[in-house]
Amino acid sequence: MGTGAGRWLAPLRADSLGVAEQHQRLAPFANDDAPNPGFERLDAKQQGDYLASLSRCSPRVAVDVNFPQSSHELNDKFLDMIASLEREPEVAEVAKQYEPCMRDAAAPASDYEDLITKIQETVGQAAPGEAAPRGAKWEAAVAKERAAAAADAHCRKPIRIIALQNAGPVIQQFATDHATELVQVQKDWDALVVQASQYPEGKTHLR
Repeated sequence: MGTGAGRWLAPLRADSLGVAEQHQRLAPFANDDAPNPGFERLDAKQQGDYLASLSRCSPRVAVDVNFPQSSHELNDKFLDMIASLEREPEVAEVAKQYEPCMRDAAAPASDYEDLITKIQETVGQAAPGEAAPRGAKWEAAVAKERAAAAADAHCRKPIRIIALQNAGPVIQQFATDHATELVQVQKDWDALVVQASQYPEGKTHLR
């Protein structure tokens, strides 16, 4: 949680929106092409039986082990509060400047979330599923993202300032109202880290 979410309160970063960076991090996992020589040696019926057995062995309920449930619940409440803040008349009035400002900067978008969606589409089309994206199309997409980030940092800054000024006391009240839940979330995160550290990947990435 934090003021990194929302249409206006997301962090300002003039050099990048983080979309291409995320694509590069996740692209290697987009396609599971790991060889399975044992499966390939089976005949058609045996392959069918094998695939059927996999579905029977899957748990009926998939538990999300990446985030504690308490974190999901509290995060939803926090995002509802942020959305309410961003609809306040004072913020909404200043926010009217964003769309024409972005249009003048050749990066048309109605708000930050709309901008992110458009850049995600551009980046995704430039390098769909590629682990090491490169080439003229990719470079053009990255350049477009950088230009959009610079425009957003300029156009959204006055809106974000007003929103942050209004957010201070509201966030403090949220912390007070949900103090017990916040303590529980921290405990649940700590337990999840301990659990993850038991796996080889966890030992590598949780140093």
